[in-house]
Amino acid sequence: MVEPVKSPHVTDDEAEAIVAFASDVAGALGLPTWQIAVMEEPVRKKHKADATITPIDGRYFAEIRLAKDWMTFDEARRRQVIVHEILHLLHVRINDVFEDARDYMHDHEHASLHRRFVRETELMVDHLSLFLTATHTIEEAWDTAHGKRTDDDDGQEAG
Repeated sequence: MVEPVKSPHVTDDEAEAIVAFASDVAGALGLPTWQIAVMEEPVRKKHKADATITPIDGRYFAEIRLAKDWMTFDEARRRQVIVHEILHLLHVRINDVFEDARDYMHDHEHASLHRRFVRETELMVDHLSLFLTATHTIEEAWDTAHGKRTDDDDGQEAG
C-alpha cells in the first residue's frame, strides 16, 4: 500500500494507481522484486522531466517523482511515462558498472562518456516504452490499476 500523498500535483488515488501499474509493469519485465513508491515531492526543476525514478542503492526499491502538472497529462502520456521510468530499472546494474569505471578514467573522460551513456540509455528507454505502451496488455494494466477494469470483466468501468 502506498502512503497517502499530501501534495497538490497528484491525488492519493493516482499515486496508488501508479504504484499498482508500476508493479505490474516491473513484474512483466521480470523485475517482480522491485518496490516502487510515489514520492510527495515533485520532479526537481533541474530535471525538466515528466517524471524521474531513483533506485535506492543496494535495495530493490525505487522512488518515482512526478511533474507538478502530472494530472494535466492525458492517460496515454502518463502510461508511457511510467513505463519509461520502470524500464530504467533494467539498466541499474549497468549504471553501477559504468560508475565503477570512474576509478580507471580521467574525470573529463568519464564526464564525456557519461553524457553519451545517458543520452543512449534515454533513447533506448524511449523506444522501448513507446513500443510497450502500444500493446494491449499495458493499457489493460493501466485501466485495472485505475479501477476501470477488473480481471473478470469485459472492460467496463468498475463501480
